[in-house]
Amino acid sequence: MNRYTKLYEFAQRGYLYHFTDIDIVYEILKTNKLKANPTYGDNISLTRKYDFDWGQSRITLDASKISENYKIEPYAYGGSKGEAEERIKVKELKNIKKYIVQIDLFHPDDMEFSYHKEEMRYKDFFFKIRKDYKSILNVTDGWWKILR
Repeated sequence: MNRYTKLYEFAQRGYLYHFTDIDIVYEILKTNKLKANPTYGDNISLTRKYDFDWGQSRITLDASKISENYKIEPYAYGGSKGEAEERIKVKELKNIKKYIVQIDLFHPDDMEFSYHKEEMRYKDFFFKIRKDYKSILNVTDGWWKILR
């Protein structure tokens, strides 16, 4: 009797990052989906650049886990060699919470609070998510200034 064992191998991909606004982070967590921006087609846009300078937050994703269910492809606008974008060709990445390693909320002092109302919006967001996501939520010291 011959016995065969299926061996599954997956590439070790490290981390990918999705930079976005704080309001979008809340929607991602609430719906458990990361949706493609229709402006750019049916693609989820991610980057390998940890220090990409865009948005109010950074969602760190486990690329190895994602690659078990989705095909991740490198992409460069106009063939730019310095580009570090990765794309997943889907309208939405479902069950996103199982891929999230960490969520970083950037220093609010870097953002211009033109109105007290806007500052309150950030407080509301933080208090909505901190209980359920305390283990993966990373906030900078500047956050504590407005959360008192």
